[in-house]
Formats: sequence, C-alpha cells, structure tokens
Amino acid sequence: MANDATTNGGGISRGDGAARRRAAIQAAAVTSKKSRRAATPRARTQPAAPGRTNGVGPGPTAAADVFIAYAHSDGASVAQLVDDLRQTGISVAWDRDILAGRQFRKDIQTAIRDAAAAIVVWSDAAVDSHFVMDEADLALTQNKLVTTHVDGFDHGKIPMGFRQLQSISIADFGRIALSLAAFGVAVDAEQPVT
Repeated sequence: MANDATTNGGGISRGDGAARRRAAIQAAAVTSKKSRRAATPRARTQPAAPGRTNGVGPGPTAAADVFIAYAHSDGASVAQLVDDLRQTGISVAWDRDILAGRQFRKDIQTAIRDAAAAIVVWSDAAVDSHFVMDEADLALTQNKLVTTHVDGFDHGKIPMGFRQLQSISIADFGRIALSLAAFGVAVDAEQPVT
C-alpha cells in the first residue's frame, strides 16, 4: 500500500512524528473548517474536567467527539492516537477513562451513541474480542464508524460486516483527521502539537 511507504505522499518522513502530525493538522484544518460550518452543532451539557474524557466519568457529562474501540493488547499504539487527537482539540472517550464503580457496558454504549464518530482499531486481538466487535457494530449501525488498523495487520482478517469499509493505519493521522472531518469532527489547527 502507498501508506506503508517511508513517506506519506507529502514528502514527510514517517520517522518525524511531530512534523507529520503538524502537516496532517494543517492539511485537515482546511477541510475541517468546511465540515465544521456544515456540521450541526451537538449540545454539550458541561465541559470535561481536566484529565477526564467526556462521556464516561461520573454524573452528567458532555458527549465526546470520538469513541475508540480497541483490544487492550494494542493499548500502547492506541494511547498515541488518543494523545494525538486530544492535542488537536478533539475530545476522546475510551475505556481507560471509565472510573471505578461505573457501569462499564452502559457507559460505553452511551459514549458511542453520543459521540459524533467512533474509531475501531482492528488487530489480531481485536477481531477475537467480543467487546470490540459489539462496539464496532453499534457504531456501524449508527453510521459513525471510522475503521483503522494497527500496522502489519492482515486486512483479510477484518470481520465480515466490516470489510466493505476502507481501513487506514492508526499511524496515518492525516487520513484519520480527514475521515473524522467527514463526521463533523474537526481538528483545531491552533492547538500545539508536540
């Protein structure tokens, strides 16, 4: 695939993650501004507390922009994606932010339902996870699923029902940002990227 090459097509080396993310944000910002104007604003009940994702903490909270479904064994790779999204002003809900004592399944269903988009990260472990399958299926039925995969994943292993959707590497932040913009989730080009 062209996206697995040393450069991302724009001449930026994959080894320079910060420069790649900055370029992706700048490229997506133009598209995002158009999407932001066209998107219907979602009601927000209150901002998330610092260090906590909207949609999964105790009490009434605002909906997160994006929910992420993944297998726990892929946590390190997904954590980088979560950090990248948050650095660009996108609020993210994922299971690591659910606090002790919460109803796990109910909170995840609510987070998916209330998010503008949901990202599934396919991997060998994810295709064997009933939770990931259920989360991806709920997002798909709500027409808000963005399919991604870990690097090196065999696309032929994507479960039936999801194969008709284009899947992109979680390392390709620019395409993820553009995909999210199609759901009205826009990156904030003013946010610093490290």
